[in-house]
Amino acid sequence: MSAVQNSYSQSGEDLIICRELGERAGGTFLDIGAFHPFQFSNTRRLYELGYKGVFVEPSPSLREAFEKEYGADKEVVLLPVCVGTENGTQVFWDSGGDAISTLVKGETQKWVDAYGSKFTPLQVEVVSVAELLRRCPYKTFDFINIDTEGNVWDIVSQFDFPSLACKVVCLEWNGKEEKNFLQHLTKQGYSEVHRNAENMIFRAS
Repeated sequence: MSAVQNSYSQSGEDLIICRELGERAGGTFLDIGAFHPFQFSNTRRLYELGYKGVFVEPSPSLREAFEKEYGADKEVVLLPVCVGTENGTQVFWDSGGDAISTLVKGETQKWVDAYGSKFTPLQVEVVSVAELLRRCPYKTFDFINIDTEGNVWDIVSQFDFPSLACKVVCLEWNGKEEKNFLQHLTKQGYSEVHRNAENMIFRAS
């Protein structure tokens, strides 16, 4: 759990997300690059407030944790796919349970150099945002989280957030694509309400 009190997120993002959603009980979420049911989770607190939703996490090493925690809850769905720009298959660099798995080969080297991290190449199914939404049992989402280590902009650029009745969006930026994110979300009627080194949070204006 995060060092921030009562937060599951990396830096207390879930407290801000819940504040922007009004701390109301019940709603829907879409968590792309969910990683883990508790660790660094921007959606676990929402679940505890009665939200239902969809987790998107392709790593086989993490599937058991989601099935153990949510397998009995029919209102929670796990889609074991990656999200990209088109449908097909692609090499996924799996970090074996760390929060650094990625579709982008170039993202792996910094972790190898800094920490000696190891990655296993796996063939995984990749779907576009349109196909992902087609597979989701819910068609609107109060909150959407996107954290995919290297291709967040590719995913965000495909979203029409207002058409999904989305109230709050959190995306991992890590100091990249700032202009693109701001232009895309602002054009769709969202305002930035929080930023730290890893994430940007937007709320429907």
